[in-house]
Parts: sequence; C-alpha cells; structure tokens
Amino acid sequence: MPMTLFAANNGFGGFELWRTDGTGVRTALVKEIRAGALGGSPSNSPTLSGGPLPFAVLNGFAYFAADDGVGGMELWRSDGTPGGTVQVTNLAGATGYSPTNIVVANNQLFFLASGPGGFGIYKSNGTDAGTSLVSSTVIGLTGFIASAGQGRIYWSIDDGLSTSGLYTSDGIGPVAKLVNGGNSTGIYDAVSAIYYVTTGGLTKVVGAVATAVTGEPTSISTLFHVGNTVYFTEIGSQTLWSTRPSTH
Repeated sequence: MPMTLFAANNGFGGFELWRTDGTGVRTALVKEIRAGALGGSPSNSPTLSGGPLPFAVLNGFAYFAADDGVGGMELWRSDGTPGGTVQVTNLAGATGYSPTNIVVANNQLFFLASGPGGFGIYKSNGTDAGTSLVSSTVIGLTGFIASAGQGRIYWSIDDGLSTSGLYTSDGIGPVAKLVNGGNSTGIYDAVSAIYYVTTGGLTKVVGAVATAVTGEPTSISTLFHVGNTVYFTEIGSQTLWSTRPSTH
C-alpha cells in the first residue's frame, strides 16, 4: 500500500521522519535521525517566500534536508524504512550546507545550498559523488521552479546588474540565459510552456527558446493556467486575458 512520508513531532523527540498510509494503525516513526529533543528536522524549505514544499521524489526515494547533529543540515533520502533512510551528501562537514527548494527535473534533483562551490544551485543523482554545482549566479534570486514538462529548472535574477534575467538548465548541458533584464514578477509553469513575467511584458519559453508574447498588456499582475490556457490580468484593470502556447 502506498505510504506518505512527513515530518512530525510526537512531543518527545523533536521533529522526525514519519510515515502513514492514512490510517492510525499504520502511522509510525520511520527513523530518529537526531536523538534527543532537537530532532532531525526533516524538511524541504523554500528559499523564497511561501510555506514548506513537499519532499522531492526520485526513483522511489523521498529527498529532504535533515540534521543528524553531526554533519549539519545535509541532503537525505528515504524509502520509508529505517535502513533505507540515509544521508546522501556531506558537502560542508559539520556545518552542513542547508539544501532548500529541492525539486526534480530531467531525472535529477536540483536545490539551492551553500557548499564547497559557494552558494548556488546544485544537482544530484541521489549520491554524494553525483552531487555538484550547476550555477553560482543566484544573487538577487526572485524565482526558482522545476518543470516536468520541459525537463528543466528555471530561475530569475534581479540584482540590478548585467546578470539580471531568466536562466535555465537541464543539468547536463551548459546554463543558458534566456532573457536579459530583471524586474521579474514571476515564473509560471503551464506544462507545455513556461511563462516569464516582468514589468516589461510576457515571455513564453519552450525548452531553452524564449519568445516575447505580443498583443497582450505589458503590465501583468496575476497569472495562472487551467489546462493549456494561461490567464492573466492587467495591473489597474479588471479585464481577464488569456493565451495558449500554440497561439504565440
């Protein structure tokens, strides 16, 4: 029966990794990652605003950040059993490197962390040896998403310098800068395309190809998608606009 992994505190050992199939009799502690009142604190925290993210799932394992009290906050994985719950990386020794925003794209893990290569975006195949820095261009980060439909991650930078813009990586080839300039108000995944919103307008991205969307307002506030149709509103207006990836 499928199991769900989550972090919980039973009042005795701090936040630890638990599992459940949705019934009380099959809800149990998986592993005490850090003995004592502090607990291992398994989590997938966002670097930007927002609540906790779900654990990332890759090839039958759930991935999350945790602290065993020895190696600091590092990347861990679990198959829902005590023996299958292990630390993946030890990139920063006892200080840890606090991975956040753990996502999956192109059959790889991507996350933000401070490691030997400095603060940046790292990738991992679920092993210590297979974990490396993708990009250190993250100062002024305003958005970070993974797209299963595109098999890529996308992130936006707004630091007031020439590095501002939209970037992408598939974890294999070189990092590509798709759009120059900052003032981003969001990156949205519409499955068949990515939409990048700035104060200058709307850009559609398919893979690593960016195209300016013309004929729509340039001052976009709210954007969301239903199926393959993207809806958005114009700042200062109550008009609802829509577009589809195939039409632009």
